[in-house]
Amino acid sequence: MIKHKLLSLFVALIATTVLSASNVLTYTGTMDLSTGHTPLIVGATTFGPAITSHTFSNGTGKITCSGEITKIGSSAFCACPGLTSVTIPSSVTMIGDDAFFYCDDLTSITIPNSVITIGDNAFEGCSSLTGALIIPNSVTTIGNNAFDGCSGLTLLTIGNSVTTIGYYAFYNCSGLIGALIIPKTVTIIGYGAFYCCSGLTSIEIPNSVTALGEGAFYGCSGLNSIKCYAVVPPSIDKNTFYGVRKAIPLYVPKGSITWYQGDTYWKEFLNIQGMDDTAIETIKKNSDSARSKFIINNSLNILHKGNLYNATGARVK
Repeated sequence: MIKHKLLSLFVALIATTVLSASNVLTYTGTMDLSTGHTPLIVGATTFGPAITSHTFSNGTGKITCSGEITKIGSSAFCACPGLTSVTIPSSVTMIGDDAFFYCDDLTSITIPNSVITIGDNAFEGCSSLTGALIIPNSVTTIGNNAFDGCSGLTLLTIGNSVTTIGYYAFYNCSGLIGALIIPKTVTIIGYGAFYCCSGLTSIEIPNSVTALGEGAFYGCSGLNSIKCYAVVPPSIDKNTFYGVRKAIPLYVPKGSITWYQGDTYWKEFLNIQGMDDTAIETIKKNSDSARSKFIINNSLNILHKGNLYNATGARVK
C-alpha cells in the first residue's frame, strides 16, 4: 500500500508525443497504481507497425517502432494524463476506438490525409482541444462519439470523402461557431451528431443526405439559417431540430417547397424558401415504393401508375 501511494505521487512533466513513422517514440505520463492501473510500458520496448491496445494507457516509457506505423490501436492512449500534443504520421490509416479517450490535457491534434477511419470515442472527452479541427479528405467514417465533449473546438471542416457521421460524433461541442457545411458524400447524419452545438450559426445539408437522426441538431439554438439541398426531404423526427428556432429561414430547392411544407416535421419551420441555385440534375430518380419521384427542370414530380403528377398534384401527362 505504501509503495502504491508513493508511485501515485509521480507526475510527469514531458507531455508531448510525436509518432515517428520509423523512429523512437517517447511518452511519459502520470502513474497511479493506487487506483489499480499498472504501467504497461517500462523502459524501451519494440513494436511492429501497429500501436496496440492500451500501449500507453496510464503508462510511461519509450517505444521503438520496427516499421511504419499504420494503425493506432483501440485505447492506445486512453486516459493518458499530461499528454498535450500529438502529431500522427502520414503512414497511419486508422485511429482505433477510444484511442485518445479522455486525454483531457490534449490541446492539439493533427490528423494526416492518410487516415481513413476515426473510430468510436476516439477523442471523446478531450475537452482541452482548441481551435480548428480539420477532418482530411481521406477520412470516410467518423465514428460514434468520436469527438464527443470536445467543447474547446471552434471550427470544423469535414473532408469530402466522409459518408457517415456517427451518432453523437460531435455531441456537446459547444465551442463550434459559424457555418457547418456537410460534404456532398454524406448520406446519413447519426442521431445526436451535433447535439447542443449551440454556437453554430448556419448549416448546409447536401442532396446526398437521406436521413438525419433523432436529435442530430438538438439544441443548436444559435442557428440563423438552414440550407437543405435534398430534393426529397430527408427523414427526420420531432427531436432532430429540437430547440432550433422555427422562424429562421429554411432554404430548399424551389420545386420541393410543397414537399417540405407537407412533411410531418419539416413543416414546423415557418419560413421555407426556395433556392435559385439548387444544382439539381435535369432528371433525378428516387424510388419510393409504388411511386417514383423525378426532378424535371428543377421541379419535383411523381410518377404513379404510369401517370406523371407535379408537386401540387396536377397531372402532367
